Amino acid sequence: MVLSHDLYGKIQQSPRADSRCTVHRRAASLQQSPCVDIENTDIRLCAQRRCYPQKISYIIIHHLIMWASSSTRIIHRCTLVALCLFSVGLLSANAARAQEGVKWVSASQAIRLALAHNPDSRAAEQNVVAARGGVEQAKVLPNPDIFVYTLGREIRPAQAPTPNQFGFTWTIPIGGKRAARIAIAKTGVSAARAGRLAMHRQLAMSVETAFVTVLLDRSMLEFAKQDQNTFRQSVKINEIRYKDGKISFGEVLKLRIQARQVDDAVREANQNLINERLELRRLVGEGVLAPHYQVVGSLDSPKMPQDPVVNTVLQQALQNRADYRALRDQQSSAWSALTLARRQIIPDIGVLADYNREPGTDGSYDLELTATMPLFDRNHGNIKRAQADYQKAGLAIDAFRAQIRADVARAVQQWRTSQQRLLAYNDDFVKTARESLDIARHSYEEGRGSLLDFLDAESSYRDVQRAYRTAEAGAVLAAANIKFVSGKDLQ
Repeated sequence: MVLSHDLYGKIQQSPRADSRCTVHRRAASLQQSPCVDIENTDIRLCAQRRCYPQKISYIIIHHLIMWASSSTRIIHRCTLVALCLFSVGLLSANAARAQEGVKWVSASQAIRLALAHNPDSRAAEQNVVAARGGVEQAKVLPNPDIFVYTLGREIRPAQAPTPNQFGFTWTIPIGGKRAARIAIAKTGVSAARAGRLAMHRQLAMSVETAFVTVLLDRSMLEFAKQDQNTFRQSVKINEIRYKDGKISFGEVLKLRIQARQVDDAVREANQNLINERLELRRLVGEGVLAPHYQVVGSLDSPKMPQDPVVNTVLQQALQNRADYRALRDQQSSAWSALTLARRQIIPDIGVLADYNREPGTDGSYDLELTATMPLFDRNHGNIKRAQADYQKAGLAIDAFRAQIRADVARAVQQWRTSQQRLLAYNDDFVKTARESLDIARHSYEEGRGSLLDFLDAESSYRDVQRAYRTAEAGAVLAAANIKFVSGKDLQ
């Protein structure tokens, strides 16, 4: 939306331009601006951006209110009240639209919204913040202790408890214990980041699965409704044939029973779609999607650049998988913990310095260094436990590597199977099943075929349609699973 030069001239020539609001001052500095955009009641250059009418309306209402408020005529005051009410209504309508949520969502958009609003995703962000706090705390040196004593005071005659000794004590960590604690905390940050990325990828895969399932259930519902309408037409035609005496009542009864089953299939498909829509809405985040949102997309299987090979996908997974990196970071943290346990037997140095106040003299001072002698407690138990934790971390990596290898093999086989199913249930096969149904229906309606052949062809066509749509969804999920197990970005 572009402000006309006449309106801009009025803004520039306004006597309140330098004293009333930031809008006037910003407008006065935009003489060369090709268009003016209103963003949060502000004007700025937007030659390369879109300007929205509802934003420009705010400043127009603002100037009209200023004009009406400066006048003493009743009609102008009434105009001021009307403009205020209109402004409140406009803002309320915009706020209501913002609270409705997203009405149209694609798969990539659903993943982005889930990463931003899902509680688990936000909790993973807090894990990283907590780990950073651990690094900050690990770098902190111990606080010194300050003491004030009053020594040698007589009871009789009673002497006032005047302090006569002042000093402090401080424990100096040595032996690399502080560095080991910092190393543990830093590997904790790396593990938290890797865990956050792994959680994001798992959430993205869950959203992708839910989104594809919604597309599948929507496709199933559309087919069920089409099949319902077609079968109802067949029932009506055969009801007429029954009245004409061309078929028996038993055949009509079988058709009515079959019609009820078709209606149940529609209700079941509708319920499945409702359930999966609720699941997708839950994954994206409470209140982010509108109650009656619509998904944008189709069940088109993405084309792989080449047939995936297990070893190639496995190498990509070991390089890219965030959960695998998190386990390696945990192993590094376990090694730092073992290093810290071994260095715990090195005693810290305690420093004491004090001043003794003695009346009639300059006083005296004391210096003291203390250290614990590790004669009995050499921290052997904690060292063994840290060693066991380090060995367990290595075994966990080996087990997870084997799990990744198995997941990769299953994902590659699942993708190949899905491609084979798509080839089996291609468009020509679906058309053949449709032609077979049409032939059986016309033959029965013309009196040349049996009801059993017609119902059998109807059932076969439904099975083919459902299998084909399921194969399409399976191919999409198989391709997404290849990306997931290999550590690639699902978006």
